[in-house]
Amino acid sequence: MHHGYDIELTAIDTLRASEAIDERHARALALAILERQQWCSAVPIERRSGLVMDGNHRLFAARLLGLHSLPCVLLDYSDRRVSVQAWADGQAFDLAHLYGTIAAGQVLPYKTTRHRFQPALPPINLPLALLRQHQPPPLRQG
Repeated sequence: MHHGYDIELTAIDTLRASEAIDERHARALALAILERQQWCSAVPIERRSGLVMDGNHRLFAARLLGLHSLPCVLLDYSDRRVSVQAWADGQAFDLAHLYGTIAAGQVLPYKTTRHRFQPALPPINLPLALLRQHQPPPLRQG
């Protein structure tokens, strides 16, 4: 367990984007990750649905890089360590709106939500070669 968080390698095809991205930024991020040959940030996801809480650009970059799995922090929106605000005004974000948007097969507009995690999510460093494997070894930490 890292800082009290459960981290698992999660199949990328089970992850669901929650928010639109800036594709230029995501492509630049993919190049930076490729240059390092290391994955340095665990992606926080909703445990039951695979919904990306924060890290939609990283998910897009991972797909560009042909990765098969990502290190994910498994959380629930009811977890006291998770808070979600609207980017526009910093007020608490209505999660019913998020769930309704996703249920309709859509994603939220770019920069709609801001997730905060207390304590901060732990850093992670994994070689890209591990994440390219179809059947990576278990990473489960927690």
